[in-house]
Amino acid sequence: MIYVASRKNKDGSSTWRITYLDENGKRCRMSPKLHPKFLTKEEAETWAKTQKAYEQSRRAKTIKKAEWRSKFYNFNEIEKEFIEWHKTYAPNSYRSDHLYLTYVFDFFLNVKQQGNVNMWNLFHEEFKSWLIKEAVGTKKTTKKISYSTANHCIKTLNNLQNYLTSHQKMDRESNVPCKCFPQHFVNKRGYEDVITYEEFYRVLAEMRAIDDASADFFVVAFWTGMRVSETLGLPMSYLYGGKLEGPIADEMNKHKIQIHGYIVLESQLRDDYISRDEFKKIHRKPLKTKKKISAENARTIPITDKDCWNVLVARYKSQQELYAKLEYGLNKDDYPLFDGLNMTRANTALREAYTRLGVAKHKTFHCARHSRATYLVGETRSYFLGKAIIGHKSDVFDDYVHIYEFISIKAKQSDDEIKFVI
Repeated sequence: MIYVASRKNKDGSSTWRITYLDENGKRCRMSPKLHPKFLTKEEAETWAKTQKAYEQSRRAKTIKKAEWRSKFYNFNEIEKEFIEWHKTYAPNSYRSDHLYLTYVFDFFLNVKQQGNVNMWNLFHEEFKSWLIKEAVGTKKTTKKISYSTANHCIKTLNNLQNYLTSHQKMDRESNVPCKCFPQHFVNKRGYEDVITYEEFYRVLAEMRAIDDASADFFVVAFWTGMRVSETLGLPMSYLYGGKLEGPIADEMNKHKIQIHGYIVLESQLRDDYISRDEFKKIHRKPLKTKKKISAENARTIPITDKDCWNVLVARYKSQQELYAKLEYGLNKDDYPLFDGLNMTRANTALREAYTRLGVAKHKTFHCARHSRATYLVGETRSYFLGKAIIGHKSDVFDDYVHIYEFISIKAKQSDDEIKFVI
């Protein structure tokens, strides 16, 4: 229900405001930003009547949607069961897949009103078109979703179909995979996103003047190629000095690259920030594409830059002081080297550094990851080193290496004379 109510102003005049009952029956006042300024009670009542008609129409549509949701299956139950099922296969990404699932249900159950999952494959192309042309973000925005988000929605649809088939809720012949959009449609990074060494040192100098902790984070991100959540949650227990042994060390020695120390990475932060439970333990999750936190799923990252190693050592020693006091207990996993830093602060410092340098296109910390992948392969010609240190499968790692693109760009910029060799 929508009501009109008057409100006395300090000068004695009256302002007409709109109130309404929410879904729980609680009376709420509508923000004045959401309705016109009414000069009379009649104006307010006339406007409120139009909103009542809108509200009745909206509720009728909601009821109709609910009917379609339950016509063939109980999709609310399917949603819960699918999330639990998918959690075992993708413990790192099932939460975000829950978000993408809303797009799948919205299209098939609301837009197409097709509750029979065996018919969904007939609408795959329409689903893809709807994602790009009509679907919008979920956080109160009218902005269209990106091709990257659309592909996540398509992958979630395919996972849902696999679940339905495995649980005899969809005929096997109806489980036709929906094809993702081609990679060149997605916002793919190129060589222009690689941070050159000269650029790195210029940006770092500015960051040192802005925020020392963020500058340290930039150093470690650039020289290790770790993901943001991996770097931010890097604990004391993952840092090692001394001699590294094994195939990575052998490959590094072959290329005469000095190793100052190394990281054995077993997990990353569960959230986008450092969060702890009631026992002061940090919330962690497995590395990307891994199902559990274990030594078997760990990634070894040699530290080849002296300044990077010194940054890590300095931060290690500061956490060592807290550990001596048992600030967070006996487990060194709960003493992250970048404790106290958050990504809002670090990203702000990085953007400010680029602004001070007068650079139009700002790079991100994820660009540092692309940069390390490119330099590892470019300087060693070893895809083994690149994939092992960065931690990607071959098909994904190729998108992170831009040495061939770099060669092409340099060749086009060359004005060297073409002549016979004598």
